[in-house]
Amino acid sequence: MAHAATLRRFFLVDQSLVPFGINFVLNGAIAYAINRNATSIPFAGQSSIVGDTVITSFLLPFITCLIVTALIQKQISGGKLGAFASVPDAGLGGFLAARGNALRGALIGIAAIALVAVPTLLALGALGVDELARDAFLWFKAAYAGALAALVQPLIAWLALMPRASAA
Repeated sequence: MAHAATLRRFFLVDQSLVPFGINFVLNGAIAYAINRNATSIPFAGQSSIVGDTVITSFLLPFITCLIVTALIQKQISGGKLGAFASVPDAGLGGFLAARGNALRGALIGIAAIALVAVPTLLALGALGVDELARDAFLWFKAAYAGALAALVQPLIAWLALMPRASAA
């Protein structure tokens, strides 16, 4: 797996574009199932854009970390993928690589809230969004979840390729 073209395809297609599509469809469908009878979704309050965005920003990376790490580790064990030779000793990569899957997923989820959800919600607030019509919200939710998956899954995959001996 050390070949540059293989790594590029693995991270760009398998860990970014495919997760974008899967999460776009899946989260759009979930949002429709939850909000099918609503005419609009308020910006704040119970069942709101703020609540949904914050929850998605935490749960998507958390669940993705658990699933993707297990799948990649299974592929490494089966010889289909090769793990990286070493783990960084310092820095954020080394810190996250040394955590267990659930803690790593929670930390990435918290970072996604701070770095993606908060700026997104501040931008919506600055644009004066008080609510979105149901269909507009469904498109927003699908696009947000797809984009978030495309951002976090390559990081999660990269960490999953790190040697497991250092994992806590």
